[in-house]
Amino acid sequence: MKYSRKPYELKQNYYEKLIERRELFRSKTKTNKALQFVFVTTYPLKRTPYSDMIQQVLTADDLFE
Repeated sequence: MKYSRKPYELKQNYYEKLIERRELFRSKTKTNKALQFVFVTTYPLKRTPYSDMIQQVLTADDLFE
């Protein structure tokens, strides 16, 4: 879950952190199932070279419809 006052920009350092967390989760749980990244944020996700890894984005508007 991310709070931002403008569209959230996924940068390389956070992208790498997410990959690291995913692999840590995968190794600790020993899962072989697909893991998906879903962002819950106040504004949409800004398109960057790293934003393609996010499968779903939910905004505050989505939650309160």
